Amino acid sequence: MRTQPASALSAPPSTLAVVLARIDAQRLVGVLAAILLGIAIGHTVQTWLSYDEVWTHPELIGAGAHVWSDPQSEHLGDRLARVAEINDDNRVRPLSKAAEVLDGIARPYVARMLVPHPALTPFTVLALVLPPTLLFLSLRRMGLGLLPSAALLLVFLSCTGFMSTIVAFDRPAKKLTFIFFSLAFYFAVRHERTRGVGSFLACIAALLCGFFSDEEDLVFFVVFGAIFATSLLVRAPNWKRVTFLALPLVFVVVAQWGLSALYRLAGTLPNFDPLGESEKYRLLAAVVRPDFYNLGLHGLAQGMLSTVGVRVHDRFTEVAVLGILFGASAILVYRLWREPGGRATAYRLLSVTLALTAVGLYVTLLDQYPTPGSFGTNGRGYMGEFTYYYHSSMALFVVLWLACAWQALLAIARSARVKHAVVGVGVALCAAVFVANVSLFEDVNRLLQIIHTYPYSSPQMYDVLLAELPTIRNSAPDQPITVNFRSNEQELSQQFDDALTRVFGRDMDTSNNGFYLTMQYFRDHPMMGRENLQFTLHMYFPHNSFRVLMNGA
Repeated sequence: MRTQPASALSAPPSTLAVVLARIDAQRLVGVLAAILLGIAIGHTVQTWLSYDEVWTHPELIGAGAHVWSDPQSEHLGDRLARVAEINDDNRVRPLSKAAEVLDGIARPYVARMLVPHPALTPFTVLALVLPPTLLFLSLRRMGLGLLPSAALLLVFLSCTGFMSTIVAFDRPAKKLTFIFFSLAFYFAVRHERTRGVGSFLACIAALLCGFFSDEEDLVFFVVFGAIFATSLLVRAPNWKRVTFLALPLVFVVVAQWGLSALYRLAGTLPNFDPLGESEKYRLLAAVVRPDFYNLGLHGLAQGMLSTVGVRVHDRFTEVAVLGILFGASAILVYRLWREPGGRATAYRLLSVTLALTAVGLYVTLLDQYPTPGSFGTNGRGYMGEFTYYYHSSMALFVVLWLACAWQALLAIARSARVKHAVVGVGVALCAAVFVANVSLFEDVNRLLQIIHTYPYSSPQMYDVLLAELPTIRNSAPDQPITVNFRSNEQELSQQFDDALTRVFGRDMDTSNNGFYLTMQYFRDHPMMGRENLQFTLHMYFPHNSFRVLMNGA
């Protein structure tokens, strides 16, 4: 006699209760995860679209206007050729240049069809969508649960490192870093499971594209070699090993000879010589200096603290977070190594810990370019302290480390009750970090917005543009449109001082505060003058002519 398999309805009452409880628990987890994702996505999109948060870097305004330097006579091909005209001081970032030009080409169309908005560009949209989506999918493929993955996405989408790449109109290099890293990591995780040729080649292609987007991405070769050593090197076919190990050589050959030949052929950058700069080789000398590692650990701690919303960066908080990073990792790796089947999780945690440390040291090294040896004096350091644009890639590795540590804690938990507690406490902490991140980013972003657009308020500048939008759309190309921008020095100075106090406290040392010192300089030498105001109008509406007034004159 054949027996029918037991179902939820045919099972004994006690079994049925367990099944229903599990169904209810799974449904609750799904609802909570959906709520977390909804909060994260809603906040991110709202911040991205808000004129109170977005701003334009004055150094990029001229380049944006140059793409449309002669809109009446030039064609699309002429505008695309601007890629070869951007002088980036022998830096190998052709994909960043290409993205900058493509965004510049799209900007007037977006302004006419929608509204003028500094962050409403194709590559900003890609940076907004792809990295968080692929990071979430990667965490799930790594075996992390739905609720922890959603909670960590809440942290990632709110942290300063990520948000700074989508609200500030700056070089698209960091946007591409997030895009290509998330692509490479997703396909590497997928390849780790399937060992498929397609996922391997996609990972390699994304890594190589990252190399040509920003120097910060070069460290990813070492990072991926460590995290995915088994699938890319140890247990990989010879052709995969050779392909992966050849990436640095391919980069050097293409950068030194391929790009140089291309620029000479275009007649734009005939002296392009990326490997000929002595400053790049002098950077290597810093690696043997003890003060470099001291500053590197300092930067590593600041990056971790900033990613979890901690604005107090002093000796106590930095030692504490480094102690958690290395101490917790060592304890968890030791415990997992002794667990049956725990070595893979232990290795993943160990490799990500080392990767995060390497990235922290590497971005500190890059801060010294082009003045090697000037530890702590580079003008970009004050932004990197909070991973605002500079050092922003650290946010990716902090979130990955949190994911691996969370996974390790769940692996060593003995009972279901303990596992539930680990998940519950972790989600609560992520929610608290989200609140702290939102507050920290708002203050740091306001500081940098005021520094770069002083003596004009960025929101008020765009209020003027929006008010003139009907006139602009209905005016003939040869009909001058008068646009009056009003400065607001006193109010901006007060807003800056208030935000500075919220970030650093009333007892801050202004003699050593990069935000304060930079603002003092730009109060006397503002970047946003009449020329940049004219360029701002031209990069959005190149087919119109404008007469710019400053305070009515």
